[in-house]
Amino acid sequence: MVGMSAQAWRAMTGELEQLEHVGADAPEPIVTTPNLITLSGYAAGLYWLAGGSPAWALWSLAADELDGESARALGQSTALGDALDSSVDMCMAALIGLKLGLWWLMPITLFIQVWQRQHGYKPTIGSARAILTLRALAKGG
Repeated sequence: MVGMSAQAWRAMTGELEQLEHVGADAPEPIVTTPNLITLSGYAAGLYWLAGGSPAWALWSLAADELDGESARALGQSTALGDALDSSVDMCMAALIGLKLGLWWLMPITLFIQVWQRQHGYKPTIGSARAILTLRALAKGG
């Protein structure tokens, strides 16, 4: 720019660079479509465990599959969503284990979940949750 001092130019471009970084450190959104799907599946699973129709268990399983797929498809994958999904999987697996009379399953699922996270692995409790849900449904639950 003609007539602009080097100091003024640096000040202006420095301000522009700062504007480019606005929002870069913003926190991840909490309310996202995938997180709402996860929570609706959790609510459906709890309702089923409290005596609701088996259709609620099936919605819970479907939501467990849909949340991750929708997060990737919508570009809304977050660390919070990953932790929420894993935590719901762990809680549901433990509660379904209790429903089936497998009380010892609760500390085992907790141990596996914590160990996998501490060692950098993505927890795999979701598959156990699905198997336990289907087993409980097969037993008439």
